[in-house]
Amino acid sequence: ASAVQSGIVAAVIVVAAVAHLDPIVTLFAGIGGIGTIGVILSQTIASVAIFAFFRRTGVDRRPWHTMIAPALAAAALTAIIVAALRNLDVLLGVSGSVGLALVSVLLVPLLLGLAYGWRLRISAPQRYASLDQVLTAKESA
Repeated sequence: ASAVQSGIVAAVIVVAAVAHLDPIVTLFAGIGGIGTIGVILSQTIASVAIFAFFRRTGVDRRPWHTMIAPALAAAALTAIIVAALRNLDVLLGVSGSVGLALVSVLLVPLLLGLAYGWRLRISAPQRYASLDQVLTAKESA
């Protein structure tokens, strides 16, 4: 993991140097801004997952905990992500294709993971179902 991350950091630094980008503005501000968007995106996904889980399972029926709070959180966090994406130039210190490239660092893996999950669910339903069993077994241990 350390070697992979070191390779990615080296690649980013080389790309920034070749593109004659200011490392302070582009790398530090940009990566910090992308990290912030990533955390907010993760929290948004978690809010939606909480809402979906309790709707699907009915484990807990308290409306505030299982429906209202997660829905409000997802809506507010989505609004924050939209505002951040509309103001990438301010948040990241860059604009245009550089800003889109930085955002793609988050979105491309997310979309690839979702596509793989949907493909697995359709083409190998038993394998897809076994993922839940693996996660449940780890929780029990």
